[in-house]
Amino acid sequence: MACIEGKSSCDNILSVRSSKNDGIYEVRVLKRWRVPDFFKPEMFDSVAMVLIDKHGHKIEAVIPENLLCVFDEKIVEGRVYRISSLSVKLNFGHSVSTFHRYKFEFNKNTKVEPCSNCAVIPTYGLSLIGADDVLKKKEKKECYKYLVDVVGVITKVQHNKDFYPDGKVIRSVTFKLNNERKSFCCELYGSLVDDFKNLVKSCSNGLPIVVLQFVRINYVQGGTLVQGVENVTKIHVNPATDELLRFKSGLVLYLSRSANYGGLLRSSLEPRLSEMLDFLKDYPVKTIGELKSDPELGTFIVNARMLDIVKMDPWWYPICKCNKIFDKYIGAFHCTKCNAADFKAAPKVKLTVEVEDETGYALVTSFDHVMAKLAVYDTSAREINSDNFYRAFAAIMGKSIMWIVKKTFHGPDFVGCSFDLVRVSNHKAVIEYFRGKGLYTTPSKIVRRRLLSNVIAGELNELLPSTTTTSDLEDLYLSAAYPIGLDNDRASSSGSKRPRE
Repeated sequence: MACIEGKSSCDNILSVRSSKNDGIYEVRVLKRWRVPDFFKPEMFDSVAMVLIDKHGHKIEAVIPENLLCVFDEKIVEGRVYRISSLSVKLNFGHSVSTFHRYKFEFNKNTKVEPCSNCAVIPTYGLSLIGADDVLKKKEKKECYKYLVDVVGVITKVQHNKDFYPDGKVIRSVTFKLNNERKSFCCELYGSLVDDFKNLVKSCSNGLPIVVLQFVRINYVQGGTLVQGVENVTKIHVNPATDELLRFKSGLVLYLSRSANYGGLLRSSLEPRLSEMLDFLKDYPVKTIGELKSDPELGTFIVNARMLDIVKMDPWWYPICKCNKIFDKYIGAFHCTKCNAADFKAAPKVKLTVEVEDETGYALVTSFDHVMAKLAVYDTSAREINSDNFYRAFAAIMGKSIMWIVKKTFHGPDFVGCSFDLVRVSNHKAVIEYFRGKGLYTTPSKIVRRRLLSNVIAGELNELLPSTTTTSDLEDLYLSAAYPIGLDNDRASSSGSKRPRE
């Protein structure tokens, strides 16, 4: 039965007390799992779940074994329900899934109604903590009792198999997550390994941001290890949430302001002979107009001039020892050139440049190192910003040069085509070769810098924080549980003065 419009407003999860069990709660089921029997692990004795309300407050709920036949099939992960007449118990144990002091327990009087008012309740319900908080020792214990949500960019991956004398084989994956200057190790077992592989292999455009939700922080041999909990932990890769957008923007801002970027420093080196010989390969030579009108995909040579840097996207990419960017993930990042899986995370800038000839214009995507040979780079200007990049390529703006591009997509005029830069050269020998064949036909011209270059996305303003701390989360729920003397506190007042919101 759907929720009835006009019914009294629902209670805030933060106001739950052991003495108050008459609340009505409109919640989403963030996670649902079966709790195994302690004496018979192959069986389960209850179902647990994490519920979240429209305020983003979370609480654990349990369906006891004797009521599974009543409620088990009624509760589906991800859906929204209006639930009432729940029992309230203390939330304790070796590991607890929320910071709330209490938890719900279903009883024979509990009522569950599906609800269509789901847009106002968070879908992911993330409470992200940063690397600083993950690495901070918690009360000198071996394990932090609360399950937490962590976030970071993958910078190392290793898949393992552990063999035991009884013939049992346990698969695991260990990886590092980075948060600006700091990183921490993570480990997943069992079915979480396949979940991780399937999510990561579908990623592109650089190293993915991974969120591990409901994980345990362990302190082992003086180090910190974030471990997944079988059937409980959720894995998100590049989720489209406000928290992740702020987190990524913060990393881009950090990378853009870093003084250690040297992606264009190779410009001082002479081009390799192999790079020049690429222009002698049997690639068709076409105009931009022909490329955009012909649906054929492939690699082509174009004589065109560069007009502008339209977009800059700095990010970290997996780089092989052969300096090739990994473009595939086969259980691990895999280089098809040298058959290697080990990689290093390196900052790269993906550029979108506008080029034209006498027949039209096109947008070409390129990594910074592909265009580095054309750059005149100021070694004192190490930050990633539009001014530094535009100055680096100012000498070739409007100049007629040779491009090798790979057409990866053909679309109608209102959609456009996609081109990736393979090689570019303004070397005199290359130009003379095509001039002699009558294929160097685009004249140079003077171009002025456009306003678009001044608002490249890499230049970001100050951002709102994307992470919280475990101390803040503990204080939020403890203040609500013990409101005495905290009348001015927002959390306590929501429980004592305004029990329903």
